[in-house]
Amino acid sequence: MIIKSSLLKSIHLKPQYMHIAVDLDDSSLDTLTAVLLYYNQKHGTFLKRENFFVYRFNEVWGGTLQEAINEMGEFYLSEYFEKITPMPDSERTLRLLHEDGHKLSVVTGREPFLSEKTEKCIEKYFPGIFSGIYFANTYGLTGTKMKKSEICIKNGVDLIIDDDLMHISDCVDAQIPVLVYGNPWNEISPKGSLRLKHWNEVLEIIRILSSV
Repeated sequence: MIIKSSLLKSIHLKPQYMHIAVDLDDSSLDTLTAVLLYYNQKHGTFLKRENFFVYRFNEVWGGTLQEAINEMGEFYLSEYFEKITPMPDSERTLRLLHEDGHKLSVVTGREPFLSEKTEKCIEKYFPGIFSGIYFANTYGLTGTKMKKSEICIKNGVDLIIDDDLMHISDCVDAQIPVLVYGNPWNEISPKGSLRLKHWNEVLEIIRILSSV
């Protein structure tokens, strides 16, 4: 696989091992499928993943941003939240990266009130893999919000895997290399990032980068 030279040049690697930040929703976990099960059942709609040209749900299903935040709040408290499952091969890839000696941390935009449910999900699908879990509280109505770039810099992260263009652009601007997990809303990703379609590619790229 050919890697963009701009990505290689932007990574200042420690010998062999990296601290890798991993996003949860729609990067390592297939959250949108569970959201659509909930939303379509509640509203009688037939939305699909490919309808999401942007990762701002109100711009797809209508209404205001605040209404979408409220809708997601109801989803988080519903039985549908428990239907979230890993993206294909994310479990295997993250386990192998951990076994390779990389330090892995979760950096999620979720609100801190979801910490217990989040930790339970991580323990179920990614046991013993992550050394830390950090909540950016991106859409939280209360509490401190942090940019993902701030979390990454504070914790010495070398590379982040994410799908949301807002967070991707934020990290690229802070000169943090980004591997973009491919979704319909990020088909055009910023310079300084590399878009990948599958977790197997994530594993391949990181193994190449950590051997440069």
